[in-house]
Amino acid sequence: MNDLQAHGSSIVVIRSNTKHDATVRLQSDPIIRGIQKTERLDAKALTPGELVSIVPGTCLLFHIYDKEAIHRVRLIKDTKEVTIGCIGSDIYDFRDYLAVHQITDFFLVPTYLHKSVLSAQVYKPVYVLPEGLDDALERVRCDFPIKHDTRMMWFGYPESFYKAMSSLVPVIDVALHRKLISSFVVVTDQRRFENFSELSIAQYDYRTMQKMCTEFDYCILSHFPLDLAMNSYIKSDNKLVSAVMMGLIPLVSATPNYQSVMKECGLERFVFESPSDLLKLLERIDPVSDSRMIRESQIVRLLYNRHSDEQIANEFLHILSQFDRLPKSAGLSQSPEAIPAKMQGLPGVMDHLRDLGPSVLRALKNRLTERI
Repeated sequence: MNDLQAHGSSIVVIRSNTKHDATVRLQSDPIIRGIQKTERLDAKALTPGELVSIVPGTCLLFHIYDKEAIHRVRLIKDTKEVTIGCIGSDIYDFRDYLAVHQITDFFLVPTYLHKSVLSAQVYKPVYVLPEGLDDALERVRCDFPIKHDTRMMWFGYPESFYKAMSSLVPVIDVALHRKLISSFVVVTDQRRFENFSELSIAQYDYRTMQKMCTEFDYCILSHFPLDLAMNSYIKSDNKLVSAVMMGLIPLVSATPNYQSVMKECGLERFVFESPSDLLKLLERIDPVSDSRMIRESQIVRLLYNRHSDEQIANEFLHILSQFDRLPKSAGLSQSPEAIPAKMQGLPGVMDHLRDLGPSVLRALKNRLTERI
């Protein structure tokens, strides 16, 4: 039997989430589209209600935080000759992964950092499958555009801004005051964003994001773990991939998954290690020369080849062949134990950050202003 046929004729992703969920667009959709393009196996997505029965030999996938899908998978776990994989993403708490440990044959995670963290706790195989390209990016840019302005943006969930950008807001205020940049806009869910610093806000919509990005030149991307959480530090490079593909010059934090890509492409000049380092970077940006440097680095081609649907599908099928070759007795038969309950009630750092946020930002802004 061919390795690619080892799981029968189909890959089924069971999910209740829609394309409004980034994990759908970046993780399971690329697998499905890529396999459909290769025409090697059948691949499709079903809602929990649509999954009435499953053919033996199928590989069934679900997302780690999809409660409805997990409930349905539990009901069919005992189906013979069905391989079940969990698509992991953020690792906020090991207990989320331990809760699905018994119904999962293997885990998929987006980076090697995620693998090293999760492998320390679970007893099932953990494989790295990079996130794919967001299908909302209808026109992937082969030639990076030449920019002529310093319009800057940040995009993401509100909580991501609090966790990784709070210490940089005073720097942005100073840059605006000194006209180092012409504008700065936070593109996010306006309803949930607590605008402590009275920043310019625009509503995020994945369907119009690419068009909106034509109105900007630079994108600040930070994974600084201001919440002191490991999950913030090990975040994947998916926002860097999206920013570059949308024609934005990336200014990125010196955190592992961002820094490794920029170093690989010879773009360390766009990496900052601290708020003061970001200010120095903003003092020397030049949109024309910066965009030419991005174009000449070939980062667009590298990221496209690494994250295309076809590449994701090939890597996933290779993972299945690796899993097939594991001895049936591989791994531990016991269930891993979660962190002791008495350690779970420690106060949350984010709660303190929310309380201190406004006063800390004012203090940082005053300190930076004194230096200029």
